[in-house]
Order: sequence, then C-alpha cells, then structure tokens
Amino acid sequence: MKTINGKWFAENKLYTLLFAIIGITNFIMLITFEYCDLDSLTAWTFDFWDLFFQGRLGDFYEYAALKIHGAYHVNCGGTYLWLLPWCVWNLPLWIIHSLNGVVLVTNFWSLCWSKLFLFLLQWVMAHYTAKICMLFTTEKRKIMLVYFFIFASPEVLMSVGYAGQDEILYMSLFVMGLYYAFCGQKKKAYALMVAVVAFCPIMLLPVLALFVMLEKNIIKIGTLAFGTVIPLLIFELIYRNDMAYQSAKGLNDFFEMIRSMMQGSILEGRVGKISIGGILLVIVYFISYQIRAKDEGFNQKVICSQVAVFSIIGFLMSTEYYRLFLYVPPLVVFILISEQNERINFFLLTVLTYCRTFVACATNIPQNMNTEYVMRNSWVTKLCDLAGSAKYKTENRICLYDFWARGEQMETILLIALPCAIASMFILFAINFPGTKKKYDVEIAPWICNVAYCACMPIVLGLFFIMLLR
Repeated sequence: MKTINGKWFAENKLYTLLFAIIGITNFIMLITFEYCDLDSLTAWTFDFWDLFFQGRLGDFYEYAALKIHGAYHVNCGGTYLWLLPWCVWNLPLWIIHSLNGVVLVTNFWSLCWSKLFLFLLQWVMAHYTAKICMLFTTEKRKIMLVYFFIFASPEVLMSVGYAGQDEILYMSLFVMGLYYAFCGQKKKAYALMVAVVAFCPIMLLPVLALFVMLEKNIIKIGTLAFGTVIPLLIFELIYRNDMAYQSAKGLNDFFEMIRSMMQGSILEGRVGKISIGGILLVIVYFISYQIRAKDEGFNQKVICSQVAVFSIIGFLMSTEYYRLFLYVPPLVVFILISEQNERINFFLLTVLTYCRTFVACATNIPQNMNTEYVMRNSWVTKLCDLAGSAKYKTENRICLYDFWARGEQMETILLIALPCAIASMFILFAINFPGTKKKYDVEIAPWICNVAYCACMPIVLGLFFIMLLR
C-alpha cells in the first residue's frame, strides 16, 4: 500500500512540524501517566500467565482478587477475553519479572512497556482507517490527514496515553473488520467482529448496524448477531459457578452496561422512562435496512451509519471519558472522502474537538487529567519535588476540570460546549451525507484549523503540568 513518504514530508514542512509535535505529545503522555486501571490491567496479564503455566486458569478470579502483582481494583470485572492480546504482549515482561524475582508491575519501565501496546494499537487503528480512506481516494494529503487527526485527537490520547485503557484494542479490531468488509472478505471481517463483541459487548451496536447494511435477510442478520455473542456465552457457561467471577462482573455485565448507557438521554413519560439514544438507534437501524448495495454511494452510506451509531453512543449515552473517542475513526473517513466542504469540515472538526475535550475533562470527575495519576517514583514526581509541589499525592490531588474554574462557571461553559459539540456533529453529518450537492464554506484556511486541532492536546498537557507543579 502506497501512502506517504519522506519526499511528501519534505515538500510539506508545516505538517512535518505538526507531526513532530504530535510525536512529542504522545511520548510525553506515555512516560507521564499511571492511571489506576493501567496498574490493574498490567497485573491481570501477569495473573493470567501465572495460572496458565500452572494449568489453573479456572481460578483466575480468585487469584486476581489476591492482587499479588499490584492491581488497584478488587478484581477483574467481566470476562478476561479482552485481556488476551495484552497478555501476549506482556509475556516477555512476565518472563523478565519471573527470572529476576520481581513481583509488582507498578514500576516505571514495566508500565511503559505495557502501555506501549496501546500506542501500537493506536497506529493499527490509524493505519486501517487510512486503508479504508484509500478505498475512496488516492490523494496522499487525505491519507496523511487520517494519521494526523487520529494521532492528534485529545480524546484518543486521553484513553491511550492518560488512562491506558483497552478501548483502543477493540476499536482497532473493529476498523480492521470494517476494512475487510469493504474488500469483500466477509469471513475475515466476521471473525474480527466476533472478537470485537467478545472484547466489549456494547460494540454489538455498531456491529449490528454493519450487518443491517450488508444483509437484508432478518433471520440471517439475527443469526450473525447471535454468533458474535457465542464466545461470551461459552465463557459464562464455563464460569457459571465461579462466585468470584459472578460478583466481579458488576457494571461489566452486558445488560447492566446497556441499561446504564441508555440512561444518558432519558425523558420521563407517562408510561415510564424513554431513552432518546435508544430511539435514534432504532431509527438508524431501520434506515440502514432500507439502503441497498446497488444504491449510489452505498459504501459512503455504510460509513454514515457507523458515524451515526458511534455519535449516539458518545453523545447521547452514559459512558466513560476514555470511551468518548470511538466516533473519531469513522468521522475522519466520513469528512475526508467528502467531495466538498473541506474548509468548513476542518473548522467544525476543530470546534467539535475542543468542545469534546472539555466535556471529556468534565466526565467522571475527578478521574480525568488528575494529578494523582502520574508515574510514581519517576521523573515526574522528582520534578514535582524540585518544584516544591506535592499534588501527585492522593491527599493533594486536583483534576484539570477543577483547576480551570469552579461551580457555576464550569456549568455555564459545559452548557455551551456540549450543545456546540452536538451541533457541530449534526452539521458535519448533514452537509456531507452522500448525495448532498449544496456546498458550504467558511473563510478560514484548512491549515489554520489543522494547526489549532494539533494544538489542543499540547495545550491541555501544558495546563496539566502548570497545575501539577505550581
């Protein structure tokens, strides 16, 4: 696959500089943050190998509850299927620890290695998003912009670089599956979608949208959808009598996750609670079912349906801050394959990004961008000690949301940011929908918007260090 090369960068010095800034930002986030979930996720991969080589995987949840390797959480919630690729990545680390008698994983180098897996998956996601984009255009600049928008996305970086979460794992597999579906490799695409749902059950929502677009037989759609949950059913069957597993599921139980998400946009009616997000999902499925493969712009409409589903999940349903980026890959493809409206697309994407970044900082307060979650006993804490700051300690912690402003000021900004984000997404969807002929414009050069887009996460990171060190 021919994409971009050194010659292209030599001819586009601005983007060479912007990619350098993005690389530095990604690296700083890799070596700076140690979110509590990263400790647990890394420790659980070690628990897996401990038990695997002892032939005792059936005791996984009881063993994980012992927190031998320094897990933060009481136990591993839900199935550990999603953990398996990470286990493979951390196998060399487990071997090194075992040979040297190191039990705890909560040290700088071990956590950096573990988190590096997520940055690799970020590249995989960007790479396959670019491959999807190349099915619609061969313009090198647009292929470059795929990598640019994904690697510079604050929402992606907050999930990968700050929180160290597994969302990037199933999203990268989903993008791969979507690419193979476009290429007509249905078996490979379906296998990936089965893995996606096994790793995160709520991904059944966009996977179902894809099935509805590609298949028009209701029975076949239902069969395909049921097939994706078989690994979860088998896992439940194996661990059905494991009380440690049953008690650890909690919010990771599929039905509990769906119920919790649906409450994000509730209206109270005479007959009870009504989920706006749920209603819109049904409408998207219905419209998708009416679209046929022979229709003009069918593949673009497949992307549209994915943008719609992920937007409903990210904008109208309750979710965690590290899951807010899921809409980014399909949206990037959606706006880059549009034949018109480039300047206003980039402008609206930049507005959307800044608004969503603020919303992300306000989600799960005080978890996101919190001074407590920096690498312990590392260069960060030494820098804090030199500056005379103790904000990395739990009793002195502060999050960026509280640092910006307090009380009514923040509520006012949120009242502005959230509607602006939703409006920007709605406008992007409307003006780029396949078949829309009318052109829209804004008198701002694309490169200005892209510089502003690239600056968003470095600004947030700079504010974080000011808050941490003062």
